[in-house]
Amino acid sequence: MPAQDAFDGLPMTNLGGCGLGSFCGGLDDLHVSPTRYGAGLQYPKVFDWVAEAGMGRFVCTLLLALIAVSSLLAQRSERPMLAVSCTADKQSVVQGDSLNLTVSLENHGSSDVFIYRTLEWGWAGIGFTLTDEKGHAVHARKPIIPPPPPPIYDKSQLVGLAPGYFFGTRMVFHLSHYALSPGVYYIQVSYQSYYPKEEGFGLPILTFDDGEFRSNKIQIQVRPK
Repeated sequence: MPAQDAFDGLPMTNLGGCGLGSFCGGLDDLHVSPTRYGAGLQYPKVFDWVAEAGMGRFVCTLLLALIAVSSLLAQRSERPMLAVSCTADKQSVVQGDSLNLTVSLENHGSSDVFIYRTLEWGWAGIGFTLTDEKGHAVHARKPIIPPPPPPIYDKSQLVGLAPGYFFGTRMVFHLSHYALSPGVYYIQVSYQSYYPKEEGFGLPILTFDDGEFRSNKIQIQVRPK
């Protein structure tokens, strides 16, 4: 089949000042009139056509396009790097007291990432672990099951974090939910998105598959009443 027929129905593109039809015509000429260069070497006429068509400009354009596509693919394949930090308003508390925690999420990656605007315990991505001095997990008196995360209805429910930017909130941690004896305890906060990428309206949102991100550990001293 002639090369020209293989491109029937495709839009014509300017390749270095030469139409796609002329390019196909040049391919059809590959079988005729070889030109002799050097000692006994033969090259088809297409090399003459390449020089005349300004192939240099075409190659430069192609390379720039490949670089742009490669950069975009690299950004999409990069795993988000989110740093979670937490501080408390006090380090020594009485049994049954509460703590005011400041939780922040900072983008340590090289590309933008979007997260759900609301930060709450459970359904909105914020979790925590409470451990004693020996590293044993301390559980609440009654298990708390958070409701499922609500769907994202529009982009206004998302907040974008450019590299180096952070987003945070203040939260109350009620120690009264735990039967704590006097001693040293540690609180560690975590964040994990519960949304798939399909709910991001085409934005690079943090998804459930990106995993869990954990904060530093906060040491608190629980005193008897």
